[in-house]
Amino acid sequence: MSAFSPIQDPVAARAFLQIVGETTHRRGQRYFAKGAVRQLQCVQPGIEYAAKVQGSQLYSTQVIYEKGEWFSHCSCPIIEDCKHAVAVMLTLLNQAAAAGPVRAGAPHGRAMVPAVPLDVAASTALNRALHPEERLFVKRVQQAYRDCRPAQCLTPYQLRQLFPRLRLNQWEKLDLWPQFPANEVEFWQYLAGWLRHWGTSPPEFLAGLADSARIDRLVAERHRQQQIELWQRQLEAQGRTEALSRVEAHVLEFRLLVGLEKLTIAARPVGAGEFQPVKSYR
Repeated sequence: MSAFSPIQDPVAARAFLQIVGETTHRRGQRYFAKGAVRQLQCVQPGIEYAAKVQGSQLYSTQVIYEKGEWFSHCSCPIIEDCKHAVAVMLTLLNQAAAAGPVRAGAPHGRAMVPAVPLDVAASTALNRALHPEERLFVKRVQQAYRDCRPAQCLTPYQLRQLFPRLRLNQWEKLDLWPQFPANEVEFWQYLAGWLRHWGTSPPEFLAGLADSARIDRLVAERHRQQQIELWQRQLEAQGRTEALSRVEAHVLEFRLLVGLEKLTIAARPVGAGEFQPVKSYR
């Protein structure tokens, strides 16, 4: 299978989304919004795609373009025109509309995280409009993403603006992801993963966007790597301290003794013992 290539006939793809029915379409949108589409592959450029979609289990889903129409086949009990196929088609249309390569389609089974605004994804997952306090929180998360995007990192100060109860060093840079999140949804998924790691519960209304198993695994791997790097730095520092101690054991103090008839240079190990004559000059 080849890498992603642009989908053929997006108009027919959107028509496919209309014929599946409102309920199936809405459920497929939820799967799309929470990044359930994984391992999206192009079988035939523009006309045939295969993916794994995480539902109650991991399903194999295909969408195929033939004679001016899009068809689907899935390993789920519905087999055709299911919510998993809707999620795959939405992902393809999203990629077709995106400018440049879609980083969410990275190798090694990384989830296809949709490049849709966080508020839209949250509302879609909830199947309702956001309440005012929910919308305010989401806007703050979106602003944090925009603020930290240029430097590709998040500071504890920025994180505490979202979660004031977190106890973090205020200005130290946080190392939260292997690469900076591709979009707002993935950004939130990482934040939620680290909140769980720190023993803090993310807001319940955003639970539908969680990719908990994948993100928790990545967070655990990141934390483990941080601990390894910390121990390496500590061991290196200890090694430098021991090496310095060995050097200091051979450092000497010198004293110049001035007499009426001669000058004497005396020395001793730093801070230890009596000064012993080294050389005299008459």
